[in-house]
Amino acid sequence: MEQVHHWPLWRTDGIIITALIHIGPVEFLYYWFHRALHHHFLYSRYHSHHHSSIVTEPITSVVHPFAEVLVYYALFTIPAIATEFTGTTSISSFVAYTTFIDFMNNMGHCNFELIPKWIFSMFPPLKYHSLHHTQFRTNYSLFMPMYDYIFGTMDKSSDKLYEKSVERKAEVPDVYSSPWQRERINNLIEEAIMEADQKGVKVLSLGLLNQEEKLNDNGEVYIRKHSQLKVKVVDGSSLVVAVILNSIPKGTSQVILQGRRRLSKVAYSVALALCQRGIRTRKLYTRLKAKFTPEAATNLVLSKSANASKTWLVDDGLSEDEQLKAPKGTLFIPYSQFPPRKARNDCFYLNTPAMISPKHLQNVDSCENWLPRRVMSAWRIAGILHAFEGLKEHECGNMMFDIDKVWKASLDHGFSPLTMASVTESKT
Repeated sequence: MEQVHHWPLWRTDGIIITALIHIGPVEFLYYWFHRALHHHFLYSRYHSHHHSSIVTEPITSVVHPFAEVLVYYALFTIPAIATEFTGTTSISSFVAYTTFIDFMNNMGHCNFELIPKWIFSMFPPLKYHSLHHTQFRTNYSLFMPMYDYIFGTMDKSSDKLYEKSVERKAEVPDVYSSPWQRERINNLIEEAIMEADQKGVKVLSLGLLNQEEKLNDNGEVYIRKHSQLKVKVVDGSSLVVAVILNSIPKGTSQVILQGRRRLSKVAYSVALALCQRGIRTRKLYTRLKAKFTPEAATNLVLSKSANASKTWLVDDGLSEDEQLKAPKGTLFIPYSQFPPRKARNDCFYLNTPAMISPKHLQNVDSCENWLPRRVMSAWRIAGILHAFEGLKEHECGNMMFDIDKVWKASLDHGFSPLTMASVTESKT
């Protein structure tokens, strides 16, 4: 501390040395360390945690495993050590470099471009983009992509994406509450589908919230409007239903289906499959019975007691009061895109429909932060399976594939069921 008190406020030579050391050794070492982290051995064990954020935000910049943090600190102390050994350290160089690292790191994960185009036009080697979180095998440099240019890892779409992002008018997100807002959301989804079709994409997954029946008839509105689409639009319901059915413990004779007033495609399909398999389904009685055949409806029962079953199929609208009515040891299995808020410690809660990705599947990630590492939502996996299987049909609207065949295909392609034990193992 005594030595720090004797640092001068400003030394030009120290600031120049700090800048040169960063441009040279620090950026060079960072590039190769970051590139090594994307080798499948290190990526699956360490760096995938950082890339669980595809839609990034400033806090993403500091989300790293502890081992990575140690290396980054070692790299960023090199300029300070260099100026100390050369006797050129100053308070300005230390504070400025620390501020520069934090500011640029946070800005690079903001998911928008702040720096105007004319600056990069004047200094091309200093181009700085945040595309790395969507293009995992490119753009490894920290703040100065010249090493990506030198070693051939600069993504070719970076410049076009940057120009598009700074020229495009900002889009304000809306909610689903009113008709004009739904129309705007539908227009954005339709725009994405048409862009994918023009680029020759084979399959487009509707993901999670973008498949609401109330919003776009589970994607069918786009198919009706664009009958010549080559890209296949997939809502993923068939695999979701398969995952839910295979999450129910063997030997279960009856389940409680608890949900909000709106009966989703997935809830209806799960209930129908259970009734066809002879498993008695309680709750949502009136709405389901109106849609079922007389044979299937015989296994529908209007539940008068929450103790009728310890297996509950629930959506994210499950309230705390409803959970408190369940008997001790109840297994809650969500059929919705989001998990319900956990209110019991004496019950068991499965994750939303999901599966463990095979180890050979690289550069594929998802942004469900409630799922463990390398676990993907079934809605997203369905799109991957659709492409792997080369299916020629859309899966949207009321369309459903054979549940057993979809489940078998997921296992054949290396996806694993997500059990209570596998969740615990993936977290450790």
